[in-house]
Amino acid sequence: MSEIEDVESFRLRAKEWIAANLPRLPERDGADGLPYRDLDEAAWLRQRELQRLLYDGGFAGICFPREYGGLGLTPEHQKAFTAETAGYEMPLMLNIPTFSICAPVILEMGSEELKRAHLPAVLRGDETLVQFLSEPRGGSDLAGVTTRATRDGDVFIVNGAKIWSSGAYAADYATCLVRTDWEAPKHRGLTMLLMKVHQPGVTIRQIKQLDGNEEFCEEFFDDVEVPVGNVIGEVNGGWTVASRQLFHERNAVGGGSPYVSGGAVRTGRAAPVSELTQLVRRTGQDTDPRARELVAESHLLSLVQQQLIDRVVAGMTAQQLPPTAGSIIRLFGGMSAVRRAEITLELGGASAATDPAVGVQFLMRQASCLGGGSTEMARNIISERVLGMPREYAADRDIPFSQVRQGRLGAIMATGKLFHIIHLTGDLPALEAWYDDVFGVRRGFLDNNYMPGEKRDASLVVLGDCVIEPLAPAFRVDGWDLMPLGRFYKRFGTHWHSIAWYTDDAGDIWQRCTDNGIRCYIEGGVVADKRPPANMAVMTHPKDTVTQLEFFNPAGSGILDRDPRFQADWDPNWWVTNHPLGLRRLAYTTVLTRDLDRAKHVYTDVLGGTLLFENASDLTGTSNSYVLIGDSSIVELATPNSDGTIAAADQAANGEIHHAATFNVVDLDRAEKYFTSKGIKVLERDDSTLVTDPATTQGVPFRWTTWSVPGDPRS
Repeated sequence: MSEIEDVESFRLRAKEWIAANLPRLPERDGADGLPYRDLDEAAWLRQRELQRLLYDGGFAGICFPREYGGLGLTPEHQKAFTAETAGYEMPLMLNIPTFSICAPVILEMGSEELKRAHLPAVLRGDETLVQFLSEPRGGSDLAGVTTRATRDGDVFIVNGAKIWSSGAYAADYATCLVRTDWEAPKHRGLTMLLMKVHQPGVTIRQIKQLDGNEEFCEEFFDDVEVPVGNVIGEVNGGWTVASRQLFHERNAVGGGSPYVSGGAVRTGRAAPVSELTQLVRRTGQDTDPRARELVAESHLLSLVQQQLIDRVVAGMTAQQLPPTAGSIIRLFGGMSAVRRAEITLELGGASAATDPAVGVQFLMRQASCLGGGSTEMARNIISERVLGMPREYAADRDIPFSQVRQGRLGAIMATGKLFHIIHLTGDLPALEAWYDDVFGVRRGFLDNNYMPGEKRDASLVVLGDCVIEPLAPAFRVDGWDLMPLGRFYKRFGTHWHSIAWYTDDAGDIWQRCTDNGIRCYIEGGVVADKRPPANMAVMTHPKDTVTQLEFFNPAGSGILDRDPRFQADWDPNWWVTNHPLGLRRLAYTTVLTRDLDRAKHVYTDVLGGTLLFENASDLTGTSNSYVLIGDSSIVELATPNSDGTIAAADQAANGEIHHAATFNVVDLDRAEKYFTSKGIKVLERDDSTLVTDPATTQGVPFRWTTWSVPGDPRS
């Protein structure tokens, strides 16, 4: 084992190299030299250049092992180097989370292949890292993540959403916490993946904060592939990895990480003492006793914080304190940063209105209590895991995650009337004529309506208690194939498309969906990145809800005045008594899914539905779960369990998709006789259900049944 260079010799060598190689900071940049607003592409490129400069000079990764590109030295060496960099330009933006959080997790928990592939690249400045942890619906309950990863051979297929990821737009790889087992309790079904950030299926949106900074990002994953070899730790052992990552995060945010070089980025936005001294002199308060007391208080808070960091880190290193003691540093750092920002505002007075260093920093003060885990969470950790106080009650402890309720969409439950299901075609007149001929549907609701925002033509027809929307792209209009519906038609052709419900507040639906990581869109496929008006239609991303769902507030549209089901003369039994088919109502509409547990979670826990019944059907070759949405519509979530069926063929060709419509009829013999008279072929039949040939029903599967779902309130 080679002898480690003593700290003082290292300091002198570093001092000489720094003076000869690192650029000096302009005076205006203050102690940290990093204007928080300047986080554009050029700034990140500059950080990489500076890191490469450190690496080539032999001063990168001071506390990282030599075998992975570091120097293998001690935290005291790092402190000495950091002290000598005061006044010089350093790659501070790489400290958090690349060097102090993500890289240590790979070092401690990653495979040898991952360590050798990524740690040297990080230390050279070739790769930057980011955390994909928090989710739109998750709050501080990190173990409750719902971003899912399904193994497919040598890769995981990832779908879901993350948020509050610092610098994701500039990162190369992310430590991404995903759920790989929905039947395990929430802490035991997680896996940590090292995901390539910029690849097909990853969408990144930057979030503008109050101070104009757009460092935070949200990410959406659509069938993103991650090699199985990129698992950090063990499959379903992700909570162990995440816990260690949170340890490093608390240390980094609190100022106790040995991997930070050049001084931490000022996450608290509180002015250093030297700036306070300049402020009181500039405002003529340098002889005021109260002002001098405030400057001294801020100075003392900084000194106490540094002493606390040294003591806690030493205690954890000597194993006299548990690793969770890092939360003590994190708590004090957040609270003291808030107080220092308040001091700065009190000293700045009226200048806060024009001086960003005073006013904006005060408005942003609570950020120091949120980033890196909230101070409320830090208090819980200290009380339970440092002081040994009793843990607070958790209703979801040791319960399979698939059974944990995640929130409900109250607006759906409040209204709950199925608006329509969409039958997409390439020949709208022919489809309308077919519905007229076979079913004698009620028309005049909406006929051949052109919707310019979506470049499509549509009608609405009523069949029993169900509205069906025959719909086609407006092929005559340039750009029809660029619209969401046009893209769907080009890929899937004639098919069942989406399901729509009436609701009293589309904005509330958007809020609940967004909180639960479900992406929403408005007309024309425009991303709904802010709460839409209550009377606007909102559509979900089909990857997030298995198929596209639409929620429509009819207020002001006049649609309820034309919907026959809301009229005084409406007779829901007309098709029973007056039509040879003997049709009662829409029994349920079928959505095919590859992951039945995940689909049940979305439709019950997130969308607020009620699971009524589950079965397996030999006729359709599917395993099924029936979910009541609102008070009058049922969705059958189905997974094919045998080959050679219509459902299996549809899923093999088209994936997760809206598959079929099933109607209740009075008598199967009566229905089959009628279909034969209309040239509609019956493919299969059992004692309660018959399946007609999609080739004779305008390209989509229909089923006809005398069976009612147990628990159906309409029965």
